Amino acid sequence: MSFDVGHHARDDGRAGAEEAQVIADWDARAAVFDDEPDHGLRDPLVRAAWADRLADWLPDTPGEILDAGCGTGSLSLLAAEQGHRVTAVDLSPEMAKRARAKLTAHDARVLVGDVARPPVGDHRFDAILARHVLWALPAPDAALRHWHTLLRPGGRLVLIEGVWGTTSPVGIPAPHLIRSLAPLFPHTHAERLSGDARLWGRSVADERYVVVGTAAHDGARPPLPGTLHHVELWVPDLKAAEASWGWLLGELGHVREQVWERGRSWRRGDAYLVIEESPDLRPGPHERRAPGMNHLAFHVGGRAELDRLVALAPGHGWSQLYAERYPHAGGEAQCAAYLEDTQGYEVELVALPDADA
Repeated sequence: MSFDVGHHARDDGRAGAEEAQVIADWDARAAVFDDEPDHGLRDPLVRAAWADRLADWLPDTPGEILDAGCGTGSLSLLAAEQGHRVTAVDLSPEMAKRARAKLTAHDARVLVGDVARPPVGDHRFDAILARHVLWALPAPDAALRHWHTLLRPGGRLVLIEGVWGTTSPVGIPAPHLIRSLAPLFPHTHAERLSGDARLWGRSVADERYVVVGTAAHDGARPPLPGTLHHVELWVPDLKAAEASWGWLLGELGHVREQVWERGRSWRRGDAYLVIEESPDLRPGPHERRAPGMNHLAFHVGGRAELDRLVALAPGHGWSQLYAERYPHAGGEAQCAAYLEDTQGYEVELVALPDADA
């Protein structure tokens, strides 16, 4: 990789008095910046909480990550430990110096420069991460547009932001940020972070959240009108549902896209499936034979693939229905399996006809 290392000056070639003061302020904070639990991540519980969240927000496979406004590099280090190749950028030389020390043993590069226009040339990234940075920039919408150009097709922009204070609050409300991202990203989701005290090392009362935007793939066409957008299942036990549905959807080629306190979603193509333990859920078990949804059905690659999934399913919370008539419980013309999870939800897996043995 070839980057222009050094301070990324303003268009007039001078940093300016205002920017110089910002740099001096952050340089002065660098020595004590990691004293905050969510900055230094010195508490193993806080560190593990951020590592878990990053694993959800960043790509599943190792890729190239840009940490814009990296501070002392704590999140950059977590991303590097998860196998990603990290480029970290901060305006403060003292912050960058500490980040560089943390990342010495990893495939990472730390640059000093303007985080709104990182000095990375024409390099592109699989994800861009920015925590509590966007709200402090003089032109946040311009930064979003530029960061979007630095993403590869299908790349992710992970923005951890919030609103702090009550009398004179500062920050960016989540709805405002989501509206700003809408013209740039076909898929976005938001997740509230305030309620997870593990992330902050204490309980917090202000608004803290993450918004993840996923860039369009090359050649992607808008969905056809009338096609399925998403299906949402309300479940009484999110943990159990995530274990069973997460395994099955992963086997079927769906990618987990959204994670929030009470729900998860998985996407394949234009449509996605939501599993949510909603606070508005009425008590009582799911009954597929009552009015409402009976089951969901998915194509699988063929009879051999169907047999494989049926054999593995019991280890992931699924039991087989109509096993005595497998694989023709739906009729001799159809090769399929019917599975039920521990909460009573049913799926039908239909083998492609040309692969039916």
